[in-house]
Amino acid sequence: MNYFGKTNRFLRSIINDWQLSSIVTLQSGRPFTVTAGSDINVDGNNNDRANLIGDPFLDPNRPRNQVMNAWFNTSAFAKPAAGTDGNTQRNLMTAPGSKVGKRPVSTVFATA
Repeated sequence: MNYFGKTNRFLRSIINDWQLSSIVTLQSGRPFTVTAGSDINVDGNNNDRANLIGDPFLDPNRPRNQVMNAWFNTSAFAKPAAGTDGNTQRNLMTAPGSKVGKRPVSTVFATA
């Protein structure tokens, strides 16, 4: 529908034929394993798993600033005793995902 059909031709060429679109990208976070940060079990690898001593998951319905400051409970993990393996399972936690929304506005130019 041409709302500006009775305006002058130059003004019509500027204000008609605009398009609004949406682009939404949602990505989940990657899983990761919580490690002790050093070679506790003395096997030559620095990726020894930590011990799980509490609930690592925090309430996802907390205020946004709290979620940004801590997205999992770090006090739920501890270093294992020297020479032992940690009990945390592989890929227990998931990193934060991302949400991106864009609303581009464009126009169509007629060519002669």
